[in-house]
Amino acid sequence: MNREETAPFRLIARPLRRLHPIPAGCAVGILVLLFTLLPAPLGSGSRAVLAQTTPLYRSAVGTAGPGVVTPVASAAVAPDDHNLLLKEPFFVEPNFAGISDTGSYPPDPIIAVGPDHIVAAVNSRWTVYTKSGTQLRTFFADTWLADTLPALDRSDVWAFDPQVAYDHFSNRWLMSWIAKDDDNRQAWMLVSVSAGTDPEGDWCSRAFSTTLDGSTSTGNWGDFDGLGFDNQAVYITTNQFSFSSDDFAYAKIRILDKARLYGPCTSSVPWRDFWDLRDPDFPNFTSGTVRPAITFGTPGVQYFLGRGLWDGRQYQAVTLWSLTNPLGASPSLTSLNISVASYTAAPDAGQLGGGVALDSGDTRFLNVVYRGSSLWAAHTVADPTGQFSQVSYVRIDVPTRTVVEDVRLGAPNCWYFYPALAVDALSNLHLVFNRSCTTEYVGAWYAVRRAGARNLEPEVLLKAGETNYVRGVRTSAGASRWGDYSGAAVDPSDPAKVWLFAEYASATANRWGTWIAEGASVLPVNYIPADLLRPRRRPR
Repeated sequence: MNREETAPFRLIARPLRRLHPIPAGCAVGILVLLFTLLPAPLGSGSRAVLAQTTPLYRSAVGTAGPGVVTPVASAAVAPDDHNLLLKEPFFVEPNFAGISDTGSYPPDPIIAVGPDHIVAAVNSRWTVYTKSGTQLRTFFADTWLADTLPALDRSDVWAFDPQVAYDHFSNRWLMSWIAKDDDNRQAWMLVSVSAGTDPEGDWCSRAFSTTLDGSTSTGNWGDFDGLGFDNQAVYITTNQFSFSSDDFAYAKIRILDKARLYGPCTSSVPWRDFWDLRDPDFPNFTSGTVRPAITFGTPGVQYFLGRGLWDGRQYQAVTLWSLTNPLGASPSLTSLNISVASYTAAPDAGQLGGGVALDSGDTRFLNVVYRGSSLWAAHTVADPTGQFSQVSYVRIDVPTRTVVEDVRLGAPNCWYFYPALAVDALSNLHLVFNRSCTTEYVGAWYAVRRAGARNLEPEVLLKAGETNYVRGVRTSAGASRWGDYSGAAVDPSDPAKVWLFAEYASATANRWGTWIAEGASVLPVNYIPADLLRPRRRPR
């Protein structure tokens, strides 16, 4: 993320293609040779694991001090216009403008939905909406979190990479941001929890150092946070980078006990870290971007997903990480590579009018959902020609550790990128993403895969791009910053509904806009999904 009004362009969201694993002490060519000597994939399931002496991760604990009650005072803003779209039997209704360009790029749009409200966040601010599209309040992240992290009062330190979720187990809102102080080599994940179901009420916010692995200080800082949870804990993942070189170091998982995190704001919150995660088949290779699941139901295991089996040219697998006993004295983290169709990084995306391309990201998984014994995840991949990009999702049957869906969506002369997915109570898959073409500006799009179907239905346009976009061009890649992700979230009050949030090129030259839409199917009368049944406790 870059804040254009305070500093010249500064790349904080890492150059994505740097995160291919780096071999320790050997050339990639040697690895390719070794890869060809491995046993063939075991069906569509796991690949045989090599004997190994290198640890697959390291782990330790740490503690954060008391939190800060975050102020809620903020000026109300006027509602945006909205309109309705209809597509039977799935429909998009309502459909309205989200947060406008904030001067920061890329915006990193993300969304969460509670019983009565929508919370949408982009770099530098977040907004509360009603479900009919009325804006209630906008909060500026640095101001809102300044009491939690006084360094945010400085012009060279700011909150970025927002993540937001509604915890359907505990009926609380969760939010995380990243902040970095280069001068003092300090960095934090800023974690906020609401007091109840109203996002305009009080929140408790805490700053957790990302320079610590457990309680040990390092020269690294955390970036590109991922936010997940189950009925026991909150899980935040980061990619760790060196302060001195900005090179990628390793991926990290931080576990926060919900009972402590959601407790009195004056109490301290311990954490446990797992870091330096390694490919289970090639432990000399460091895993990058391990994403936590938003969990529905109580499987007794928290899942994470990353990329696996890099052979120097392409990935051949996804890495499934399984965490048990997360709050115990000896939690267990295991990993397994599961074979999928090979995938490579997409080229930068073209657009109508040509000129500078758009940064389409890399192959990292952008969000992960566990529901109904399946793990679902979405990412961007190159098309077979290598000239265009497609959005892809995989569905893993967790009990058998096999991939049961591995689907890609694209079109001739078009680039599809930055997908986010959600799975509703009927197991319909909802996918939101960006699309640009040689004849289209970059816009926001939506597709559905019905439960039991084998393919995605034809995509639906949510908001068309309105002009050519050039912004924050990276000299090394020659591409405009875009993304770094989109948002999709199930509505807990009507779990056949999913809310979507994505970026598009607005009519003002070189400025982005965002769009919010509700995608829904029709539930049977009096249907209540088993994985949302829970006691309704009084918020503390």
